[in-house]
Amino acid sequence: MTLKRAMNDEKGRTLTLPHYLGSRLLPLAVLVAAAVSLGAPAALLDLRMRELRGQAQATGRSVAALISREAQQRPVLWRYDTLKLVEHVSAREEQTNVRRIEITDLAGHPLGFGVGVDISILARADVLWGSSRIEINGEPVGDVWVGVSAAGARRDALRLLVPFSLLGLILALLIYRIPLRAAVEAEDRISTLVTELDRSRRALADRGEDLEREVLARSSELSHAYADLQQKEAHLRDLSGRAVVLEEDERRAIARELHDSAGQALTAIRIHLQLIGERVKDDEGMRELVKKTVAMTDETVEEIRRAVRMLGPAILDEIGLGQALDRYCDDFAERTSAEVHHTIDLGDAKLSAAVESACYRITQEALNNVAKHAHASRVDVRIAVEGDLLVIEIEDTGRGFSLDERGDGRGLTGMRERAELLGGSLRVDSTPGEGTKLRAELAIH
Repeated sequence: MTLKRAMNDEKGRTLTLPHYLGSRLLPLAVLVAAAVSLGAPAALLDLRMRELRGQAQATGRSVAALISREAQQRPVLWRYDTLKLVEHVSAREEQTNVRRIEITDLAGHPLGFGVGVDISILARADVLWGSSRIEINGEPVGDVWVGVSAAGARRDALRLLVPFSLLGLILALLIYRIPLRAAVEAEDRISTLVTELDRSRRALADRGEDLEREVLARSSELSHAYADLQQKEAHLRDLSGRAVVLEEDERRAIARELHDSAGQALTAIRIHLQLIGERVKDDEGMRELVKKTVAMTDETVEEIRRAVRMLGPAILDEIGLGQALDRYCDDFAERTSAEVHHTIDLGDAKLSAAVESACYRITQEALNNVAKHAHASRVDVRIAVEGDLLVIEIEDTGRGFSLDERGDGRGLTGMRERAELLGGSLRVDSTPGEGTKLRAELAIH
């Protein structure tokens, strides 16, 4: 598999990584080859040219100095002896690169004293010229032009060009081939990685689809299970409500039984005891015994009536939950001499018999606990409907207690069970010396 890079040339063609890199390395390789091949020969040629030009200038100064001395010594004959002087200098420079020496006046006209090769050499490109001014008694009278051959310098430069050209070519090939080979290897490696990545991506996608199907299946199962759980919870709540209603019915039945049987029987016993007391007027001891027995019977009848009221609050059926709670709070205030502030706000909520009974029982039990344990001087009672909940809040200023040490007593346990049976909850906050606050929530739907 060939990895296609997202790189386009000026013609819009898609290039692979080696082609893309090669197209950029080729100009660099050519530039390196040219620089290495021509750099050293060009430097050598320039150096040799400078040396030859310096040699021409030095020879010109030497000739000009000879002519100046000759002219000063023989002012009349110097022009005739100049030719000999030039030949003497040329003979001395025979081992050097000097090809011609030419004497000109200040206007540049030759004086005919040229020595060396033919004058046509002046037009050749391989001759470098240097000049020096001729002065006689401090006044310039002409110039000395010296031509030197540059052919040797060019030959040396050309001889140096061959090895450096070979070196430049080798360097250019290295610069071009090494990155290109690395690019090919990198492209192959990247292609392999991309292939593995595509394979992993496909496997991951397949796994993701499997997981998605599993999640959907699990979600469906959970949805069904949750629906079943809700249905069972609703059914359990309904059963709990029915159980509460049955319990209340059973309590009322027991209360009626106590009232109708035991109560009437005790009443009959009391009447009989009164009749016995009237017939034994002469027996003071018997009359006192009868009197005590009648008092005990009255107390028993009162206890049965209290138990009947506790077992079956018929007042709920007679006057309703709101008025029953108001009356109970007032009765509690009279019994305990505590200051009771109560707010009952049921609104238009339709409460089931189970909820009404649980509300009345929890309030009754909470206030009984306040009377037995808290010894509070003030009690606040608030009962109200909040959304789908019937909220019962009872707060006292009594002694309080430690929840860690005391835990849930029998009364608190009973209240919590009543609330939980109807899908509600009960929370108690208490601190020794700072009173107690109870909050119960009952689901009304």
